[in-house]
Amino acid sequence: MNVLTRRWMGMKMLSASARQMVLVLVATGVAGCIATSGGDLGVSSAPTVDQVDLAGELARISILAEITSYYRDLSARDWDAVAQHFWRGATVTTIWEPDGEGRRVVFNSVPEFIAELDPGPDSEAVFDEQLRTAEVHVSGNLAVVWAEYRVRFGDRPSNMREWTGIDAFTLMKHVGIWKITSIAFAPE
Repeated sequence: MNVLTRRWMGMKMLSASARQMVLVLVATGVAGCIATSGGDLGVSSAPTVDQVDLAGELARISILAEITSYYRDLSARDWDAVAQHFWRGATVTTIWEPDGEGRRVVFNSVPEFIAELDPGPDSEAVFDEQLRTAEVHVSGNLAVVWAEYRVRFGDRPSNMREWTGIDAFTLMKHVGIWKITSIAFAPE
């Protein structure tokens, strides 16, 4: 499978709005090439630092689509779908204070993390965790995302708790698919 075929398959997995963004980026890159060549498409010119890195932007869009989908599935309490966002062996880490114990760093496998959600998010009528901002860094098949999230949690609108926090994601791309290898999170 050639690079263009893999990229097209990746595009088909993106939402319509994400595909539109990629097309705008491609158009911007083409326009930059035309401007650099003086409008003469027959003249080739070396890309400049100011031109869009389309492969990098496509990777960022794919990664943000994966992270956004993770938050959507988490809020929907679709635990099977949540598990599919992780590579086997992935970890979820936070500082926690288990009942009667002192605060400590807790490392969970994805199945352990999902089991812990039953007495947490699944215990109230409303659980909504939304991505607020994300900073994405990509190098080849490795990516890190620093994501700020907002949570709403409670049994009714008049009894709603809200908080924000940070999710630090590490993702790896394998066979053309980005998945999470680890999340470390800290509520603020």
